[in-house]
Amino acid sequence: MVSRTILVGAIFLTLVIRCLPFRNFQNPEGGFFFYSIDSYDHLRRITLGVGAFPGIASFDYYAAFPQGLGQIWSPGFDYLVSLICYVAGGGRVLIDTICFFFNPLAAAITVVAVFSVVRGLFRSEVAAAVAALVFALHPAYIAYSLPMNFDHHAIEPLVALLLFALPLIDPRGKASWWSVLMISGALLVAIVFWRGSTLYWGVAFVSAITRVYVAKNHALARFYAAAFGAAALLVAIYCLVDPWSGAQRFSFAVVSWFHVLILFFGAGIFLLFSIARTRRVFWGWLGLVGVVAVAACVAGPAGKVVVQFVEGLSFLRGQGDPWLDSNSELRSVFQSRYSWWYSATYLTAFWFLAPVSVWVAARKWQRGGCVDPMLLNFWLWVPPVLVMGFTIRYSHIAGLFSSISAGFLVHYLWQRHRSRCLQYGVAASVLVLLLPGIPHYQEAMTANLPDSIRLGLYGADGLIPWIRNHTPPTSYWLEPGRKPEYGVLARWTLGARLYQDAQRPSLSTAFGWETYGFYQEAGFWVTEDESKAIALLEKGPIRYVVAQAAHDLKTDYALVLQGQQRGDLPSGLVDANFLPERSIQSRLIQSDGSIVKLADNVVLPAISRLRLVYEGNYLARGANGASLDLSYYKLFESVQGAVISGKGAPLSQVILSLELQTGRGRKFTYLTRSYIGADGSFALRVPYSTTERQGDTSPLGRYTLYVGKEKQGVVTVSEADVTAGREVHVEW
Repeated sequence: MVSRTILVGAIFLTLVIRCLPFRNFQNPEGGFFFYSIDSYDHLRRITLGVGAFPGIASFDYYAAFPQGLGQIWSPGFDYLVSLICYVAGGGRVLIDTICFFFNPLAAAITVVAVFSVVRGLFRSEVAAAVAALVFALHPAYIAYSLPMNFDHHAIEPLVALLLFALPLIDPRGKASWWSVLMISGALLVAIVFWRGSTLYWGVAFVSAITRVYVAKNHALARFYAAAFGAAALLVAIYCLVDPWSGAQRFSFAVVSWFHVLILFFGAGIFLLFSIARTRRVFWGWLGLVGVVAVAACVAGPAGKVVVQFVEGLSFLRGQGDPWLDSNSELRSVFQSRYSWWYSATYLTAFWFLAPVSVWVAARKWQRGGCVDPMLLNFWLWVPPVLVMGFTIRYSHIAGLFSSISAGFLVHYLWQRHRSRCLQYGVAASVLVLLLPGIPHYQEAMTANLPDSIRLGLYGADGLIPWIRNHTPPTSYWLEPGRKPEYGVLARWTLGARLYQDAQRPSLSTAFGWETYGFYQEAGFWVTEDESKAIALLEKGPIRYVVAQAAHDLKTDYALVLQGQQRGDLPSGLVDANFLPERSIQSRLIQSDGSIVKLADNVVLPAISRLRLVYEGNYLARGANGASLDLSYYKLFESVQGAVISGKGAPLSQVILSLELQTGRGRKFTYLTRSYIGADGSFALRVPYSTTERQGDTSPLGRYTLYVGKEKQGVVTVSEADVTAGREVHVEW
């Protein structure tokens, strides 16, 4: 009864801690705002899924425009939520609402599943209740299951728990086809919902083969051979049907023939053991198969297995890759020597109980003289999962198994002490270990959107609604297989918000070098050469460019070097001595594309093909927190630019200037210059019209022409001149 009460309390705390600040994320137009970058990728897929249901949207031109984005992640999560939203009636507000509360609901279901699985594995409600409570309050899982962080991460522990619980389906040596179907179905479901499940397939396989080997149970080996073989057949059927058009390639990344191969390989190992008379014969056959497999990997197409597997372990190779190094999800839990203990207690207080639990389990086996298969399964799962948990990306999975470890250890100590006081003292120790998470609980229950998102992106004059309402609409937003007219270039962190909320195609996405556009976006920002930057835009075509004040140009520079090395970018985009102040990004955000005079008296030319059409009222802040007179987001439009030409004294300097005013009332001057050639002629390209308002930017008069220091007159440039790239000849 007490254990069930603890479970109910754990469910209550799971929902309250995560859902309490929901009002802080309500959208005035209905629905909710989300904080996580990935949330909007899922929202896009779910929106398309509801519109196409029961069909499947497997390709989207709005992402990674103009090449488009296929299915590069396991599709089960999005399709499940699409089904729920479709049955509920669809619509943007309803989809937003369902998705917003999906993570807390998934967390509550996972807490119940933890209770059920731990009770079955350890045959103890005390262990089950403690594990459920600890996982409900584990800071790492809270971070990944908050409603504003809507993502498949919330169900990853449920998938890992499903594979961890496979021993509960063991038929104890009896050939139960129902059990075979359940295990094979569990393996298929895991990979369809989370591509990282391949790693947990491996742990589940090692656990199963170890139990078979220790028990010398040939009947159980035949059972697992049938289960893994059936799973391979199920995945093969999936690949043949290929509903999401993602299984055609031989890839570790998504559900594909690679997964069929490794499942068949696992089934073969179980089959070898079932027919081997002795362990020595088994190792002999296994060694022979291993030699053949290695030879095939080295000499033939099967070598892709090794390559894809190494790529799948990319979370372990963050150093040296600028994309992985900049990805917060792949950083270490222990960031520095100053925050080591803080991080350890803040995120993984129960992490350090897991080795103790494993040691206790080992001692229990030694004294008992036989190996409990359930405890053996626990012992084989915990170490590799904790190692993966050293990155933030897998900390919530490590939290799951450290919570299970805490439940087991408390149960073990509870049984050893018959004194009720000592038993409750053991339980109280669990609460003590939860204390370091209190700041995290407070942060979760008072969460709010940063001003850069609430005001800069979505405010009354925010960037996202402005793009949606004031730029020419693009076609086929709900027909992702048809190519729209133009795209938008922005930081990869804004990509999904652009194609979901602004309803405009985006060049870059949050998937890094896995998709087209990532290197191209970085190359645009860091190059000093306008012609090379425009060449990158014209491949789209990309019509609009979003510049933002907070921008890590050093990472972009490293990405460009990597992109050039891989052949994804043309050479010559950047110099060996990269100076951020000379980049296109700095010149757009700091001087709106006008002439820039640097401290060393170097004058950078004006940008002649991009014009400012929007800047928000939300301002950037300096290092001291003080507000700067610099909009956090600016939007530029790519145009042909009018060419102002004329005659004059050879080698004289020609300057053109135009006063403009932005939508927030800021006045600035667009200034460009050139020199009259030896033949007495000059030509200057300019991006602004003097006859019409361009977005929120209004001209305050006409271009003023100077030769040397003398004013020679004014020039009128029409919008048609700018958009068509016409020549405007002037005489004085």
